[in-house]
Amino acid sequence: MKNVYIPADVFDGLTQGLAKRLNDGLMPHISGHIEPHQIAEILADSCLLPADVMRQVIIDQNAEAYRQAESMVPAVARPA
Repeated sequence: MKNVYIPADVFDGLTQGLAKRLNDGLMPHISGHIEPHQIAEILADSCLLPADVMRQVIIDQNAEAYRQAESMVPAVARPA
């Protein structure tokens, strides 16, 4: 299954709106209080993520690739 990235504000609105509707009695067979972060976990398990996560993954991958490339260059060849 592929990840789907949506704008962070849309993701936040979706999680908060769905939690509010569930808590307001849209689904009376659900008891207890549902928080937006619980909805976010369910969506993430279904590979629906905010675009900010994608950006951070790319930043992290680039930083790791840079560290790996730098470790391959002999110390003598690196600028001081």
